[in-house]
Amino acid sequence: MMRPEDMLGESLFESLIPQAEQRELDTERKHADQRIINLSRGSALFGVALAIIFLIEILTVPIMSHAIAWHIAVGLVAVPLLVGKLTYSSLRFIGYYRGDERYLQAGVPWFPLRVLAPFLVITTVLVIGSGVELDVAGPTSFSATFLAPAHFLLSAVWFLLMAFHVVAYFNRAARSTIKDMSYRLTQPRPKSSRSRVAIFLFTCAIGIVLATQLQGPIQRWETAFNSSSGINPSELTHPPTQYYNPTSLKRGRERERIHEENALKLRKKNS
Repeated sequence: MMRPEDMLGESLFESLIPQAEQRELDTERKHADQRIINLSRGSALFGVALAIIFLIEILTVPIMSHAIAWHIAVGLVAVPLLVGKLTYSSLRFIGYYRGDERYLQAGVPWFPLRVLAPFLVITTVLVIGSGVELDVAGPTSFSATFLAPAHFLLSAVWFLLMAFHVVAYFNRAARSTIKDMSYRLTQPRPKSSRSRVAIFLFTCAIGIVLATQLQGPIQRWETAFNSSSGINPSELTHPPTQYYNPTSLKRGRERERIHEENALKLRKKNS
């Protein structure tokens, strides 16, 4: 592990290169306890999946008016995967700061990544959380008027933090994931690997079900984007009425009819 004082006279990005070139997880390289290696491999598996999902999310941004449905659906799939990733990482974090000797011997990540981690977790949760809130609330909700720009600004900050994190970890995490997924082809799959992959596949299934169950809100956003020629629905002065609750529309029309009748009676009375 590189200490902060070891980086003096060396730029951050110069010291990032050795991290990016590592081919093994830190816990494997240090021959840590098997439980800790399993936690690291689980974190790597979920991390690689999230990196792929986030790449798809980023690629949909320039064509949002045509890919809004994909953007939302893929983001929903990421929700349970993010929970899984944070669970694996938190277990190791708790073990280390609780003073467990096995975790202490395994050490901690590179210092800049340790500093980056809390900010990355916070921004990721805020980006995903605001995206889910926007999806559920709908394009003509009050939430969309302030959450849409907040979601965009948070995503810009998150992208910079995530890019640094991915560059540092992706090579070793991808190799660990490939090893996990290819065990069956090369040698009998260890029990720990079977459990890890089973948890991962189950988590993916939850994400797919979540995206499927929220097809209604996704379609509302897609229709709003199409009807507004790519303009953010939260910026529309008069959003399409079909997105309002039909019962509320019926009551509104009834109140409007009553007001017109009262106005007509008042005019007749005055005349």
